[in-house]
Amino acid sequence: MHELIVPVVTPFENGRPSVEKLRLHSEYLLKKGVDFIFLNGSTGLGPSMNLEERLQVLHAFQDIPEKVIVQVGGLNLDESLTLAREASKFRVHAIASLPPYYYPRLPENWLIRYFKAISEVYPTYLYNFPLTTGYDINAAMVRKILSSGANVIGIKDTVPDINHMLEIKWNTGPEFKVFCGPDPLIMSALRSGLDGAVGGSGNYIPGILRTLVDHFNDEVGMKAQRLVQEVTNVVKKYGQWSANYSMVEILHSYSAGEPRAPIFPLGDVEKKSLSQEVKKVLPKGDSL
Repeated sequence: MHELIVPVVTPFENGRPSVEKLRLHSEYLLKKGVDFIFLNGSTGLGPSMNLEERLQVLHAFQDIPEKVIVQVGGLNLDESLTLAREASKFRVHAIASLPPYYYPRLPENWLIRYFKAISEVYPTYLYNFPLTTGYDINAAMVRKILSSGANVIGIKDTVPDINHMLEIKWNTGPEFKVFCGPDPLIMSALRSGLDGAVGGSGNYIPGILRTLVDHFNDEVGMKAQRLVQEVTNVVKKYGQWSANYSMVEILHSYSAGEPRAPIFPLGDVEKKSLSQEVKKVLPKGDSL
């Protein structure tokens, strides 16, 4: 079975994380068939949170750690290690780490030491998102990280290139998992032999994304992928970081809070326009 992971939005209220709303939203996603909740990623605005806030988010899931992947990477390795150790106490499914994004020209051996140090605490997924981090963790780099003895078990590869994902898959062992990051490429990636998807649109169309992952090789999956493409095209027009929050309320009638500045929430006029456009694409809501 291919895995569906959703990088969950972090609900903010008055500039602070709302763990109550985060938990409500995450429980809904799990009921819709999501396999794992990915905390503190880029969709969750994790890099904007301090250590105390990220620990608060983690602690909200200590009763269901087997459903959690928590992103621990950042610009302060000591803080990353503290968060990784706390995650290890709860025995979460895994941790993940993005590169130290503010320093995109670190020597290669420093980057390898960074990932190795984090993975020594707990099994780790690499988080590759070159557009936001300035680093491209390609197949050659993955091999070097693994050769260092790092306890790295997979990668979320958010690049618009299936060949990039496949080269990693082909150059690692059978237990190393490669997950497709871009939602529009999920069907093609799974048909090519990848292990699953980390889909941001799962925040608001988890049912359609679950159908896509389960039916990637038939006409039902084709229809689901087409809907994912159409709706994400609409969402991007309104600023994906903000629109993700509005989309939860539009399609599921509960609040996922607001983003944190400098990501600003959509205004009432924008929300209304977004709702009208989305409902033309998805007249049945989160179903085929």
